[in-house]
Amino acid sequence: MIPALAFLAALLAPPADTLPKPRLVAKGDTYLVHITPGAPSTAEAQGRSEVVTHTRRDTGYMTVLASASAAPRLTDRLLAAEFGGYGRGGRTVTTTIAGIRCDAERAYVLVTHWAYHPGTPAMGPFENRTYGELRVFWLADGSRVGTFAVEKAEHLQRFAHFRFLGQPEAAIDDAGPLKADVGGVSVAGQVFRFEGKKHVAAVADSPTAPRPAVTFLASLQGFAIHAVHPLPLVDALQPTPGTTPGTTILYVPFDAAQARPLLQTGDRAHPREKAAGDDRPPRVTQTRLVSTTCDMERLYVLVWHSEWQLDGPGLRVGPVLPQSDDYRLYVFWLADGSDLAVIKLTGGQKTIPAESVSRDLLAAHQSGVKVFEQTITFKGKERVK
Repeated sequence: MIPALAFLAALLAPPADTLPKPRLVAKGDTYLVHITPGAPSTAEAQGRSEVVTHTRRDTGYMTVLASASAAPRLTDRLLAAEFGGYGRGGRTVTTTIAGIRCDAERAYVLVTHWAYHPGTPAMGPFENRTYGELRVFWLADGSRVGTFAVEKAEHLQRFAHFRFLGQPEAAIDDAGPLKADVGGVSVAGQVFRFEGKKHVAAVADSPTAPRPAVTFLASLQGFAIHAVHPLPLVDALQPTPGTTPGTTILYVPFDAAQARPLLQTGDRAHPREKAAGDDRPPRVTQTRLVSTTCDMERLYVLVWHSEWQLDGPGLRVGPVLPQSDDYRLYVFWLADGSDLAVIKLTGGQKTIPAESVSRDLLAAHQSGVKVFEQTITFKGKERVK
């Protein structure tokens, strides 16, 4: 092309669209939920506020669920760190969409309001406060379920500014501080729970209904593995002697397949054969999870084994007989959680170890693991002798 014509074509071409694109947050048979990021004002163009919208797929009708304040100009010299100087001496109040999360029935939009005043003798005292509210919507039609105040909004201050300014899109987490919970969400430690469109009180954990602790162990594309720890024992919930539960290693696929346990520790009672005339109390084997680690292909779980004695008519749990150094290494294939090997080990101390998922006793390398000065190596699913 002739240089003059190329210059003219460039001059007449429409300006490049540099505004952030709307992102799909949730999609169902009857609806679409999008978030349209905010964009700062420049000398050439007015910026836009951040907006969350709900669209009915059958009619195309769109509802604005929440919108933020217009984004400020990045070139404003008074825009100090964390907007501390923004407002030119007057009181500034901004509204920000701090997070959005959806479950199968509801959309949860966390909206924060930040009020700032630098404090002057003529215009009043210093102010730097954050308010938060959770707006809940019914996904099927976009109707509002309710608006709920966030009690500990001061913890949301870092989310209460224009969170999209200067951030690469890959680094943006639309959920923000919203965490998934059973039948709802939690934010800053406050739980919001629902049954359908009805807001219900979240039942706090109690000694008789605690939540088991969970420890993340491993994750690759398509699955995660967690250790689900036993519930603390209380007088009202003491188990039958010899049946104390331990830690469960749980394999959780991300598709529709059922999660399944790979291994569970704890006490197991083994009744004796009455037909043989053996009237002694049942044998009780005990296992404890001692250490875990993984490489890129396998999960390694170190387990301690021993035997307990049930004594007396009430089957009271007695001491470990004898103290044991029976340690076994359980090996699982990460891709599908299948069993690879159970390897008996020597060299452990003859003590009762504490239940733990730490990596202290296992040192993984590229194709195996080292434990008790023994190196155990695999090639794929097969152990190399």
